[in-house]
Amino acid sequence: ITLSIKNKKNQKIFLECLTSLTKTEDKPPGILMIVRDITERKKAEEALQSERDRLQALMKGLADTGIGIDIVGSDYKVLFQNQTLKEKFGDLIGKLCYENYMGLKEPCALCPMLKAIKNNRVESIELKAADERIFELSSAPFGNPDGTVDKVVEVVIDITEKKKMEAQLIQAERLTAVGTLAFGIAHEFNNVLAGILGNAEFGMKNGDPEEVKECFRVIIESCDKAKSITNSLLALS
Repeated sequence: ITLSIKNKKNQKIFLECLTSLTKTEDKPPGILMIVRDITERKKAEEALQSERDRLQALMKGLADTGIGIDIVGSDYKVLFQNQTLKEKFGDLIGKLCYENYMGLKEPCALCPMLKAIKNNRVESIELKAADERIFELSSAPFGNPDGTVDKVVEVVIDITEKKKMEAQLIQAERLTAVGTLAFGIAHEFNNVLAGILGNAEFGMKNGDPEEVKECFRVIIESCDKAKSITNSLLALS
């Protein structure tokens, strides 16, 4: 049994009491009691439980934000998942990460897990999962008590919507650039057409051969300019 008492300094201590029945031929039965002070052990257990509670609170807080956390061994087997990943992919404890997260038959070509273990630092990458969603995956070395490292803690963030917004922004910027380009092209062609039309009308009204010839020269220059603009557009495409 475990007892909690206070010592002479009014400090709380913990005692572990072990009892056993003793019996000899020449003496009546008795009880043997061994008492050990386990105060330090209890403090260590309480501190460990406190850290576990804090870790659980952290895990829950991250789950509430949609951030996934798991632990993956160097053999690619999932050792732990928080609730976020379980809800997205199911309980994968003991299963291969690349098969169940990514839908692949072999490890990801750019998997950050082994790099994190080898380089002893955080490695990150963007991956597309089996359900076509895009995730940002960060792997951090997770050491053993003896100092060796054979697994990683992974933080998994779904950035699918972020990527969609970025793509929409890029598309909007492209449309703006196209609109600006179209305005400039329309202005340039309007100038060219105005030159062609003006000289054609003038040539039709004027009977002087030299002036008519000059009108045709300007028309040809305008057509060459229009051709240059068209070639520039083809080069951009």
